[in-house]
Amino acid sequence: KQSSSGNEIDFVHRAAHGAEVPVECKAALRSDGRHLRGLRAYLDRYPVELGIVASLARSEITRFQDGKRVVWLPLYFAERLDEVLAARSQQ
Repeated sequence: KQSSSGNEIDFVHRAAHGAEVPVECKAALRSDGRHLRGLRAYLDRYPVELGIVASLARSEITRFQDGKRVVWLPLYFAERLDEVLAARSQQ
């Protein structure tokens, strides 16, 4: 989904617990702030607190000053996305 400003995310995942989570997929070995533009724009526009970057990078969390977060999820965890989201929603 691309916005008029050119920012985009790859898809929105509807988690098992009902939340909608924006997901960006990257073939990157390292996390890079440039990969967050589309997710950050989505988090600013919609009432969503968490976004996901699925990539080859190691797992980490990017926290923004407004309390919103982006979880960098290694691709090998993609099939367990709902479990990861359930755990993160409790933190």
